[in-house]
Amino acid sequence: MGWLYHITTIGCAMNISDSQRLASRLNELGWSATNQRSQADLAILVTCGVRQSAEDRIYGLIKRIKQDNPQTAVALTGCLSYRPDIQAKIGQQVDYWFTINQLTELEQIIPSPQPASSLTHLHDYLQIKPLYTSKISALVPIGNGCDNFCSYCVVPYARGREKYRPADEIIAEVQNLLAADSQEITIIAQNVNSYRDPVSGLNFTGLLEQLDSLGNYWLRFATSHPKDMSDELIAFMGRSRNLIHHLHLPVQSGSDRILQLMNRRYTSDHYRQLIAAVRQVWPDVSLTTDIIVGFPGETDTDFQATAKLVTASGFDQVYIAQFSPRPGTAAAKLPDDVPTATKKQRAIDLDQLVKAGTLSNRQAQIGQTVEVLLEEQRGHKYFGRTNRNQQILLIPQTGNNYVLGQRYLAQVTAARNFSLAGQLL
Repeated sequence: MGWLYHITTIGCAMNISDSQRLASRLNELGWSATNQRSQADLAILVTCGVRQSAEDRIYGLIKRIKQDNPQTAVALTGCLSYRPDIQAKIGQQVDYWFTINQLTELEQIIPSPQPASSLTHLHDYLQIKPLYTSKISALVPIGNGCDNFCSYCVVPYARGREKYRPADEIIAEVQNLLAADSQEITIIAQNVNSYRDPVSGLNFTGLLEQLDSLGNYWLRFATSHPKDMSDELIAFMGRSRNLIHHLHLPVQSGSDRILQLMNRRYTSDHYRQLIAAVRQVWPDVSLTTDIIVGFPGETDTDFQATAKLVTASGFDQVYIAQFSPRPGTAAAKLPDDVPTATKKQRAIDLDQLVKAGTLSNRQAQIGQTVEVLLEEQRGHKYFGRTNRNQQILLIPQTGNNYVLGQRYLAQVTAARNFSLAGQLL
């Protein structure tokens, strides 16, 4: 066989980061990447099992891979790789199965040209040096797994319990990225703010304080759990030099009854108090969230409580999901009693509320001067993000030279629901 591989990544930032470590390990084993999936000897799918729609994509992808090149071997990893029902359903079409935690023993699962003896033995896959896909921005995972067991979520079953990296490993990775001129670092985990250094006991705020002192760059983190948003963390956010003013804080529902069924361990009032405290230290914060509609037992009253929270909170973006039962979770045992048509309509109604709020938020920024990070150039236009993590289309000033991966000032000139336009200064 040849030794060309292609990776398809579905889902969250953690899956993207995992794919970078997977690519690095394959390269160490003597494989070479190809951008043409039909030319690959091995097609690897890094899967997401959070929603049914993500799961359904896999079945179509495997079919297309085999149609394009029947000789291509298929490997499946990620959140679906642990599920016996998935293995029973598509086992005949998948040649290799492995979880992300098995990357350190990949040479025992997938045949490779390089002998296993040439590899450095690692205890944790997060110790693998990733093959970063951008010179501008980088994802740095600080841990893996989750202990929260939200009733709708597969992550604790797919990834296991929380396991965090020592702070010195994380700091070294960030230092190396900054030395290579990365301008933006995003710290990620399933629940970043429950971080605890397994060696020293350092908490998440302490880790951020150390990262904040490393230089002049944009620092972000995701995803936070509201139950772990401490006063200490919020106070640090207010005095940080490098944290950009964006917070992704999933609320999932505005109904206390549904939050309890979801095992989220906070109330809607507590969530409101958190975002009010964040706005005290970051008045200009761009706040984004996740919401599930149609959770088992969700009544019109429950949904209206969510709509009320959305209207009052001034979110910049809301990622709306229609509930789909995930095998093995507690919620899968509940009657999926909200009709599909009702779920769809609630998603539409909520999306309309969100768009009205986000447009108003962005229109209020017209005329402001903002710092932007240039990420892409198309013709005479540039695309980037503001220091509130908002997408912006930028028109350059004639005669000025702008460099991708650098930060500049721009004046906001126009607004849409989920983006801005501006003039580079």
